[in-house]
Amino acid sequence: MTDPSRMLEAPTGELPVTLTLTEVANVLNLRFTRGEKKGRPNRRLALDLVADGRLSVIDPTLPSVHWAVSRDELTRYIARRQRLALVDVAS
Repeated sequence: MTDPSRMLEAPTGELPVTLTLTEVANVLNLRFTRGEKKGRPNRRLALDLVADGRLSVIDPTLPSVHWAVSRDELTRYIARRQRLALVDVAS
């Protein structure tokens, strides 16, 4: 099985500059767990991250179907999540 974060890599080995919420869900491994969509990326879970203020979109005035997240924003979110995981393990 291919690592989901590697699926979006450009030929240079980096993620695209902007990612749709479906691509964000794919990178973060946010998946449907039941039904016929089981295993597919779940963009609604990425929308929840935006609603909670954990991720910010580039242009929130657009309809949510067109929202995109910058690569830097996603990288910061992943770094914060890993730091929190390390703190939980240490305590």
